[in-house]
Amino acid sequence: MNGKRAFKLLKEIGYERMGGTEKEKEACERLALEIEKIGGSCKIEEFPINKGEIKVAKLEILAPVYKEYFVTGYANSGSTGDMGITGEFYYVQGESNVDIENAKGKIVLVNSLNKNLYKKLADAGILGFVTFNGDLKDKYNDVDIAYNELRDVYREIKVIQGVNMKVQDAVDLVLSEPTEVRLTLIQEEGTVASRNLIAEIEGSEKKDEVIVFTAHYDSVRYSTGVYDNGAGSVINMEAYRYFMEHKPRYTLRFIWCGSEEKGLLGSKAYVKALPEEELKKIKFNINCDVAGPVLGRDVIFVTANNEVLHYCMSVASEIGFPGTFNLDIYSSDEIPFADKGIAAVSITRFGAMGTAYIHNRHDVIKYLDYKNLEKTGNYLIELARRIDSSKYLPFDNKVSEEIKEKVDKYLFKK
Repeated sequence: MNGKRAFKLLKEIGYERMGGTEKEKEACERLALEIEKIGGSCKIEEFPINKGEIKVAKLEILAPVYKEYFVTGYANSGSTGDMGITGEFYYVQGESNVDIENAKGKIVLVNSLNKNLYKKLADAGILGFVTFNGDLKDKYNDVDIAYNELRDVYREIKVIQGVNMKVQDAVDLVLSEPTEVRLTLIQEEGTVASRNLIAEIEGSEKKDEVIVFTAHYDSVRYSTGVYDNGAGSVINMEAYRYFMEHKPRYTLRFIWCGSEEKGLLGSKAYVKALPEEELKKIKFNINCDVAGPVLGRDVIFVTANNEVLHYCMSVASEIGFPGTFNLDIYSSDEIPFADKGIAAVSITRFGAMGTAYIHNRHDVIKYLDYKNLEKTGNYLIELARRIDSSKYLPFDNKVSEEIKEKVDKYLFKK
C-alpha cells in the first residue's frame, strides 16, 4: 500500500466526527468521494441511533455547605424535571452487599459503571448516579470531561438519571462529606441518523462467497480520531484500492462503520439488517481498528479458532511481519460478525505506553507516521490476498466455543 497517500487522506478526515452528527456525515461523504476517485461505486446506508440533547446538567451540595460542580449529563438517561432530584449522598466503592445496602434511596458516586453494578443499584432503588473521568496527576483544566450516554443494555434494566464530573471534583465531593445533594438533568431525547458506507467488488469465481472488510470512521468528542480510527479507515481504503486493481476471486465487501464508539452500532445495524441467506455467504471478516503510532507494536486478535490463528501467524512469518497474535475478542466491529458465527480477525497497532492516545484530545496526527501505517496495511492486504487466492477457504469459518463465550459476555448475553 502507499502509506503517504493513506496518510494524506487520514489528515483530511482528522477532526471530531461523532456518530449521528453532521461531521460524521461529512467524513462519510469524503470517503465515498475517494471510492469514486478510485473508480468504484458505493452506497451509504443510514440507521437510527438514540440521541439525547442535554439542556441542563447540574450537581449541587445542599448541606452542610452549598456548592455546585460542573458536570455533563448522561444522554438518553431521561430527565429529572426542573426541580431535580434531592437525596442523601453515598460513595459506592464496589459491589459488596454493604455498598449496595447503603446505596438504597440515595444519589451515588461510583468509581466506574458496569452492567452488573448498575443492575444492583437499580434494584436497590438509587435516585441517581454520578461517575467521573480523568487522572489526578493532570491539571484540572487539562481534563476533558466526558460526555457519556446510557446505552441500551442499561436502559433495558431501568432508566436512571446520571451525570459525569472531573476526577478532581469527585475527590472534593467525597471530602466535603455532603449530607444532601441535588442532581438536575433535563434533556430532549429522540433519534438521529448515523451511516455505514459500503463498497463491493464482485468476485471473478466465487461471487456468492464474501469476505467483509470493516473499519469504523467515527470518533468521540474532543478527539480528531486519527489513531482511533481514521487510521483503520484509510487502511481499509488502501485495501479497496488494491483489489480494484487486482480482481479478486471472492466477492469483497468493504464497510466503513458509523457510530462504533457508541457501542458498535454501525456493524450491529448492518448485521441485523442482513437476511439469513446473505449472512451465510460471509466467509470471513477482516477488521482494522487503531494503527500508525511511531512507537508501538502490531497486535492481531483472531476472533475465530486456532486454525485461523495459525494461518494468520503463518502469513506473518512468511512475509516477516512482527506481529503479536492472540485468540481473543477485541472491542470493535468484528464482534457482531463473530456473534453470528463468522470467523473474524482484528488487525491493530497499539502505541507503546505513553505514546498513543484514544478518546481524548491527545489523539492527534503528530504521534503517527505513514511508514507504520503502511506496515500494518501491507500485512492486512497480504493476508486478504492469500485468502482470496486460495482455491478453497484455507480454514474453517467457525467461532470456537471459547470465543463464543467471550462474545456472549461482551454483548451482555451472559
